[in-house]
Amino acid sequence: MRTFAYGAFCLALWVVACGSEDAKRTEPDAEAGAAGADAAPGGGSSPGGAPVGDAGEGTVGRGGAPDGTAGDGASSGSAGTGGTEPGAPINVIGQVVDRGGSPLAGVRVEVGGEAMTTDADGEFAFEAVTPYDIVVRYSETESDVYLGVTRTDPKIVGNYSSTNRSATLAGTLSGQGYPVPTGHETQLTIRGVDVGFSNRQMAGSNGAYVSSGSPAWTGGPTTPATLFALQRNVTTGVFTAIGSKLVTLTDQEQLTSPEADLTLVAAVPRDLDVTINAPAGIDYSSIIFYVGTVPVSVPSPSSAFTLQVPEDVPEAVGFVLNLDATVDGRRTYAISKLSSSLETLELEIGVPPAATSPTDEATLSAATGAFEFAAEPGAVSRVVFEYTEILSGGELQIEHTTNVLTDGTKLALSRLLALNLDLPGDELMSWTVQSRADAPTVDAYLAPAHDQVSDVRGGADTPRAFMFQE
Repeated sequence: MRTFAYGAFCLALWVVACGSEDAKRTEPDAEAGAAGADAAPGGGSSPGGAPVGDAGEGTVGRGGAPDGTAGDGASSGSAGTGGTEPGAPINVIGQVVDRGGSPLAGVRVEVGGEAMTTDADGEFAFEAVTPYDIVVRYSETESDVYLGVTRTDPKIVGNYSSTNRSATLAGTLSGQGYPVPTGHETQLTIRGVDVGFSNRQMAGSNGAYVSSGSPAWTGGPTTPATLFALQRNVTTGVFTAIGSKLVTLTDQEQLTSPEADLTLVAAVPRDLDVTINAPAGIDYSSIIFYVGTVPVSVPSPSSAFTLQVPEDVPEAVGFVLNLDATVDGRRTYAISKLSSSLETLELEIGVPPAATSPTDEATLSAATGAFEFAAEPGAVSRVVFEYTEILSGGELQIEHTTNVLTDGTKLALSRLLALNLDLPGDELMSWTVQSRADAPTVDAYLAPAHDQVSDVRGGADTPRAFMFQE
């Protein structure tokens, strides 16, 4: 027996994650972290795609109609740098990687009815395809789908975090603020490529620490990382001491004194002015700002405020803004890693997407049913299909999730079923329209240079239940 998963997607601050598990599948939008942490309007959902302007580098122009029907090429964009003429066959060489950028081998990828698994470098290749759909099957219960792709070089980031190296640390913090004064605490963080670790020291601590978790990474036996400590007054939120240094971690070894020791100096505060350009009627649920893993006190959530942040925060540590709000009852969010040299921050928040059809608890026809929605302007849309499979008399529940990225505002159910997606007939499921405002189109989202991990912005409507019949 199956029942639909009716919970909205959950966002958490991934950038400060401490440690990880091998091949761990994370939430659709962000990976949970120690400090508290995917719709251009118009466009077709059938082959031929959406009307676009000049195609960017590595893409081709596409024809299409704005109502989701197949286009005849009359509204196609001109080929951009590195592109080909609309509809011309192309050879595709793509790659699937994890959230840290490491290749994911053995993943099934399907294009145009053909299938292959990624090689040791996470790569896949298909020859002589025209605007195509990609189906990436991570498991029997989890798939990502990209509709109307024209890139020759798509890069797909799976919501996995895989590591094969780890180390431990044992050292001492000293200098300004040690022993830790009453009413203060020190947050120790180690950050590097694929590395996350955090350790908190409370009042009275003499500075000695041992990593309670193992910083982990993928790749070679050694990796550079930044050891960073920040002390603050717990009551006022004022930063009082700071320190950082570069270290090298070695797989299966412990970094000890003096390499793991860190001397703190007095923190120098500065102002950071934040402006949020948001739709009228926005209701801020929360705005949390982090220096590394340390939260900064934010005034009553509003569209303009000033924060006190410390000078000399390493770029490897950086800042993180985590915003959660609603517009007309629909969720909008931002989880963005920012440069620590910022003096001002201006953030654009768009109007979240809105589901229009079908209504909640509708029964669709497999031949004529469709999912329609108003997209967030300038953002690629993602429609999430979910249901829960119940086995062993209710003792075992298996969550099934299929994510479909599209430039259109209408998804024909028949097209999705033709891709053999995990959408069982005569079973109750849910669909949720979301957006990823960090990319305007599917092609842009799959660009090798696009950062799908450290800049996550968008919105979502509430889930709707549905089922369909043949």
